[in-house]
Amino acid sequence: MRRSINHSLFLRCILSCIFISFLSDFCGQSNYVRTYVPKEPVSPGISLNESNALVSTAYYDSGGRLVQTVHHGITPSGKDMADLIVYDHVGRCQREWQLLPFDSSDGSYKQASAFDSSPYKDHYHVDYEYEPSVWNRVTAEIGRNTPGRSVTTEYLLNAGSTGFLCVTHYTLSGFMVTRNGNYPDGSLTCVKRTNEDGESDYVFTNAHEKVVLERHVGLDYTYDTYFLYDRFDQLVCVLPPAVSENWESSAGSYVLASGNLLDHYAYFYEYDYFNNCISSKLPGAGWYYKVYDGDHRMILSQSPNQRFRSEWSFCKYDLLDRIILEGTVRNSNSHHELVRSYMDTLVCESYDGTGTFGYTNRFPLGESPRITKVSYYDTESFLFLPLFHSLNVVRPQGTYSSCQSLLTGCYLSLNDGEGTGELQSFSYDKRKRLIGSSIYNAVSRATTYTFTEYNELNAPVLINRRFVSPDGTCLSDMSYHYDNGGRETASALTVSLSDGRTNQSRTFPSRELTYDEFCRPVFEQITSGERISTVYRTDGKLGGLESARFSQTLHYSDVPSCFWNEYFNGRISAVSIRQLDNSYRMFLSYGDRQSLCDMAMYTYDGTGYLRFKESMGYDIMGNIRTLTRQTPLGDVNVLSFEYTGNHFKSSYDHSSSRWPDAYSFLYHSWEPEGAFGYDDNGNETRNLAQNVEYAHYNNHNLPDSVCFPGGNTLLLDYLSDGRRVRTNTKTYRTALIVPLDDLQLLSDPSSETEEVRDGDFLFRDGRLSRLETPGGYVSLRNDTTGEKRIRGYYYIKDYLGSVRLTCDYETGEVLQSMEYLPSGAIFRRTGYDIQNRRFCGKEELSMHGFNMYDSGARLQYTLVPRFSTMDPLLEKYYDISPYVYCANNPVRFIDPTGMIWEDPQEAERLKKNIDNRITSLNKDIVRNQDKLDKGGLSEKQIGKLESRISEANNRISNLNTSKADIDLLGADQSNVYALSSISGGKHKVRQGSDGKVYIETSSDALSIHEVTHVRQSLDAGGLRFSTNGELLNAGVGIRSVSNMEIEAYKMQYSYDRSFPGSLRGRGLQGIDVHSVGGITNDGKHVYPVIYQYSIDLNKFFKQQKKLIGGGK
Repeated sequence: MRRSINHSLFLRCILSCIFISFLSDFCGQSNYVRTYVPKEPVSPGISLNESNALVSTAYYDSGGRLVQTVHHGITPSGKDMADLIVYDHVGRCQREWQLLPFDSSDGSYKQASAFDSSPYKDHYHVDYEYEPSVWNRVTAEIGRNTPGRSVTTEYLLNAGSTGFLCVTHYTLSGFMVTRNGNYPDGSLTCVKRTNEDGESDYVFTNAHEKVVLERHVGLDYTYDTYFLYDRFDQLVCVLPPAVSENWESSAGSYVLASGNLLDHYAYFYEYDYFNNCISSKLPGAGWYYKVYDGDHRMILSQSPNQRFRSEWSFCKYDLLDRIILEGTVRNSNSHHELVRSYMDTLVCESYDGTGTFGYTNRFPLGESPRITKVSYYDTESFLFLPLFHSLNVVRPQGTYSSCQSLLTGCYLSLNDGEGTGELQSFSYDKRKRLIGSSIYNAVSRATTYTFTEYNELNAPVLINRRFVSPDGTCLSDMSYHYDNGGRETASALTVSLSDGRTNQSRTFPSRELTYDEFCRPVFEQITSGERISTVYRTDGKLGGLESARFSQTLHYSDVPSCFWNEYFNGRISAVSIRQLDNSYRMFLSYGDRQSLCDMAMYTYDGTGYLRFKESMGYDIMGNIRTLTRQTPLGDVNVLSFEYTGNHFKSSYDHSSSRWPDAYSFLYHSWEPEGAFGYDDNGNETRNLAQNVEYAHYNNHNLPDSVCFPGGNTLLLDYLSDGRRVRTNTKTYRTALIVPLDDLQLLSDPSSETEEVRDGDFLFRDGRLSRLETPGGYVSLRNDTTGEKRIRGYYYIKDYLGSVRLTCDYETGEVLQSMEYLPSGAIFRRTGYDIQNRRFCGKEELSMHGFNMYDSGARLQYTLVPRFSTMDPLLEKYYDISPYVYCANNPVRFIDPTGMIWEDPQEAERLKKNIDNRITSLNKDIVRNQDKLDKGGLSEKQIGKLESRISEANNRISNLNTSKADIDLLGADQSNVYALSSISGGKHKVRQGSDGKVYIETSSDALSIHEVTHVRQSLDAGGLRFSTNGELLNAGVGIRSVSNMEIEAYKMQYSYDRSFPGSLRGRGLQGIDVHSVGGITNDGKHVYPVIYQYSIDLNKFFKQQKKLIGGGK
């Protein structure tokens, strides 16, 4: 019997392979799904076509696999664009072609031969190789960045006592980390990934699928990041590369203590009885505390700086688990006392229209409350509160929808609760689009009214703003125009200014855009005399920018570097620049982890050395150890930096001569030990090399007061959401006293300047001065004469967004020119004080020699590519110093979180598969409706068909939501998303060490499930990851957690009717708290909290039934 079963199984496998091979030979155009997206309102009876809708066709083979997607007439000339997926004989993806333009415009299927004979045949595709096993794991991706070059993947096990497969076994007891030899051979799985330049990364995972070690092999160091877990598989400690590198061979263990190795570099985490992370120790900083209520929602948090004041930050929730109140309180109870006090209490407030903010205060949480933010939902009744009397709300004309479930208003305090900062009110249309807002800023004492009109594709066509201030009224209208593909082609800005005495108006055709056949922007017409061209290489990479007065060419693997290095993984090897009368080429060299190390400046053709060089060296955590800048006139900087952990300890200047006068603005002073200081939050409070004697920080770790030598001060005010709204510069005639714990202002005479920002409007010394626009600014006042006038200025920027030239809109005259080194330092400049947008478009704060770029969440040095405070997202990048700027690669990145989908084609394929499923469901609806229309059915048959139609409609609605979710992730400018395939039916979302968000699944349905969770997190205010890098459920409270998991499974089921639990024959309606809570794996409940919630609900309803039935 056993032999016959084995023969039968073997026969089935053979037949399956034959069937798959048979399917792969079918023509790819047999089946298709056509999608229409209206570009304009369509009346009943009017058919959709390419003239009134965006049309795309997804073609499938006979096996149901997506083969090609064609976008009908999408190019500027009305031609088609199409991609192609080629499968091998066992149904695996063998080659993927990116979207290419074709001559036809009928939406027909494009044969593979058309791709192979196209001018782009050597580029725009990726080939895949697989291991010869049943897992079909990818072993190579060829052509991802450079034709013929591959990214390889190996699947290994740990082994040996030395070498790259050896893994040290660390354990944690209390706060003592112990080295216990090495992991036994074969006890850990390893994935080794090697890029096109031969750089390898290893990821070791234990039997519980927890990452134990992430290893990067470099030339200077081996970068090991270890992860330690408790018996509940919770991450309790992370040891960055500096720990293993500096671990003394004679030390068997280290105990966390002030000033030692673990204090400087390691991360520690503690959890309560319910597995909530209640304490976290960050490197070089103190402990951060959290307190949760009975619904597992964080209600109190305390930073080390707040602990000295017995102060806690709090947040309160409404009945729908939305945060409605935020602020600070004083509470002298210990952390553990607070944890025990609230672990069984549901902290919930509701709107009742009483008090200052209209909410109840049933749970004070402490004494001396200071409210920093209040959010209002579902209603506009908050506008009748006395607090909002200063906000005169003006609603847009026409109809607008109910605001149920939407944010309708907001209160923001100034600084950390020192008074009113901003009052906001919002209105929406029937499609839940924001169409109107009224915002009063108490600092500028101005109100901004904004009204937006949209087209059918939800793109704005008109944004009207009316800015009413004590210094006059400014109106701005921005209009947009779009082409046949929904791409912006033109925009115009009209600005009007009135103050009761004079009225002025001016229209600026801000820009016109032209696209190539790949639908990429190639020309930007700023003015009649200023045109910027964007150049693309044959392989699709950005080639550079060209204009009459500035051009920039990017080189990759095509130009050999003067450093004798070649890069094939997308790194920029050289940049050629022409700016006004200057031309040159910067050759670049990189070190470990793609950190920029050297720049050498040559003539434009790359043949003659211009004796200008910038070099940087790093320690194992990425902190800058050496910085050298050499000019033709001599050395400017020959600096070395010493650190205590990741903190500056001292700096030294090793140059043999002083800097040349021509480059004096590049000089960075040096200071011996004792010139730097940090608070317990890790904020830099003293930097004598930067002339900072003392800096005080608010609860957002943003500097609110800075004291310089000679009595000069810089005072900065922020709204409670972190936006800087006021900058006050004072110069005292007598020195200020700088105490240890705060900055005391004297009443001595001083000169003072004030700058206030209200959205895009800027006040200087109480007068409306400027309106900032995306491509420049509009001056509303001559700050020297006080004359009010409207005059436009535009920027010419490089590929990073750095402002190179500032020009007069009317005459085209260049008023300012700035040229940058790769680090962001300016080495040549004219008209420097015309405006202060600099590197990457950031504003420079240069008062009193402060010289910092404002990056929003923190400040960055202008002369040293480094931040003065820790990255708020430092736990996403354990392997690198939290003060590092852009992973030490400032020529490629402008912000570590400023990208979208890593591979947009993966997202598009998933959307196409969803379109195919929608078409199939529509066919089912038509077929079942035909049966109903024919009649002759019993009531039971009718009910069954109607139920099928209803479920199909619900599934289609969910699938359309999933498509919108994919687009939402693509538009997110805060994260990098990558769809990644794994085996075994598993699915998760994790944050990689590279900062990317990996959606790892084994099927499209599971991808939809996890994309839903990402969207839920974004809606809830942003992605939150556990300490081991996995995405946390965005729900606050068990009810919300359950609902979000239920929604994700409904989206998954809507795609292919897959569900790992029992639906009791109810289909989509059967996915509820009981079915989700009942999901098991290996006999264990996957969601034990939801399972317990299900049991509690059943008990509750039984008790209610007894009460209603009189106890029977």
